[in-house]
Amino acid sequence: ASALDAQSRRLADEGTAIADAASPETLQISRMRIAARQWLAARLARQTPEVPGRTAPAVETEGWPPGLVVEAAEF
Repeated sequence: ASALDAQSRRLADEGTAIADAASPETLQISRMRIAARQWLAARLARQTPEVPGRTAPAVETEGWPPGLVVEAAEF
């Protein structure tokens, strides 16, 4: 569970870095790269086993894992 959680956090950090580095010229590819990481993070969140003492995650919205928020600015 800890490894899956760490990997999900790494994916979120990568998505943030990609969004921060995006430029008008790289916006479309950046969106695709972020979407791929969101997809993988959603799959990892579904595989996380139950851990005693850990609260259950909130219900997913539109297929994305709870707590994962990625915003892209339009240029």
